[in-house]
Amino acid sequence: MALLDRERILLLKTLSTNLADASLPDVNMFLAEAGLTTLREEQWTSDEWNHHEVTDADRREILIQRLRSLSVAELSQFAEVTGSVLSIAMDLDPSEAPAEPLRVFASHRDGQKAHVHEIAEFLRLLHITLFVAHDDINPGEEWVDRIEKELRTTHAGVIFLVPGFESSTFCDQEVGWMRGRSIPLHTLKYQTASPYGFFGRRQAQHVPDEWKASDVATNLVTWLSLQSEIAESFATSLALSLQSATSFDAANKRFGFIEHRRDLTAAQTAA
Repeated sequence: MALLDRERILLLKTLSTNLADASLPDVNMFLAEAGLTTLREEQWTSDEWNHHEVTDADRREILIQRLRSLSVAELSQFAEVTGSVLSIAMDLDPSEAPAEPLRVFASHRDGQKAHVHEIAEFLRLLHITLFVAHDDINPGEEWVDRIEKELRTTHAGVIFLVPGFESSTFCDQEVGWMRGRSIPLHTLKYQTASPYGFFGRRQAQHVPDEWKASDVATNLVTWLSLQSEIAESFATSLALSLQSATSFDAANKRFGFIEHRRDLTAAQTAA
């Protein structure tokens, strides 16, 4: 399965849609200036006398065939020039853009920061960002403001529940904030810790002592893949991770998380 760049897909769609109504001489002028093969009359114009019909869809298809050899930068320049000359707005439709990659907030005690850091590194390979305050807040940055910003915008949350978790005022408030937003929230239960209060209403995932950070990360990714509310962002992350895979084995493992999905857009993947 080959991955397609989302900006490239949007540029091809925007250009082919807007130029389908242009005259053949204008289209051929732009193609020729870009060093591309020009179009023949029968590829662009209907001939009712000979019962030859060329639809807008036909013109869009042939334009995509011609333009797809251009890079993203060249497509952007092509869109800028043709839009200016023909007085056509070539703005990309934001509604067509795929969702941003998945972001997950980690609520944890200080003693777990090394463990959570390892999990975050594993998720990074899948283009899933696990916000870990100790790692992601820059020196000099107002840390409370940054945490609040992440809590306002995160797509999902994960609670690293250990004995004594409830004694942390910040952890307690982080969980309450995320529950208040009704975002997907996964609880990982370590040792003898037990969920409490409102988030204790749902079954937590027990983490066996023998689990490594990679095992916890795999469990978390599997859980994330099942949450319908974040399906689009999850799909974007996994599509990007496939694109960046450096080996067949790595790509194959990542593909396992999305092979049965039917909600991937053309901007995320293509057969």
